[in-house]
Amino acid sequence: MSSAPFDACTIVHVASTEVAPARFACGNPMCVSTEAGAEQRARDLIVALKLESARARRWRLAWAGINGLSTVAPLAAMPFVRRTLWPDLVAGSISSALSTGFTFFWPLQVEGVAGELDAMAGLEPCERLFAVQMFAAAASENEVARRAWPWHVVNFGLSAALGAALAYGFDHPTAGWVTGLSGFVVGEAQLFTQPSSLRDLRLSLVVAPPVSSAPGPRAFALVAATVEAPLP
Repeated sequence: MSSAPFDACTIVHVASTEVAPARFACGNPMCVSTEAGAEQRARDLIVALKLESARARRWRLAWAGINGLSTVAPLAAMPFVRRTLWPDLVAGSISSALSTGFTFFWPLQVEGVAGELDAMAGLEPCERLFAVQMFAAAASENEVARRAWPWHVVNFGLSAALGAALAYGFDHPTAGWVTGLSGFVVGEAQLFTQPSSLRDLRLSLVVAPPVSSAPGPRAFALVAATVEAPLP
């Protein structure tokens, strides 16, 4: 088997189910129109999805823990500081609490791969490959969307609003700058450390459903389905 299971490979639509299996000149022996080839490619893609799912779960729990600690620590410190500093601590705690909630209760789509695979268990090899590729494409789009520029704008806006509230609302300019800047930096760190390996695989899929079952060798009707780049 190739050391790079996702070498560039294009499988062209085969209209009939009675076509003899044929290899395509893509330099990858797995790029064939047989059910065995479809099953092998599905397994390779599932491995990538499971690895990414584990990374996404670790990222989510780690950042939920960091944000959760940042929520609790300022509140725990309140009895030990001057009352005039309480608004600063509460503001930081509120910001961290929001981040904790969003992080913990809104996982990346790829974390749901186990349930998706259970639903695919009874499919035929070509149909299974089609379903796995569709989930991979959707999960890849989800990763890209969760790191897109609007989230950086939201992070900046919330951090700036919180800092401005402290600086001008409570007349704590230094605390406002520190809270706003630290909140923005932490938020950017969370965004930039989000897993994005599915995007890096450069999945580019334009697919049609597999052809219907019929006697004889079956080909899968993938219309210009391209999967590029090796596993990380």
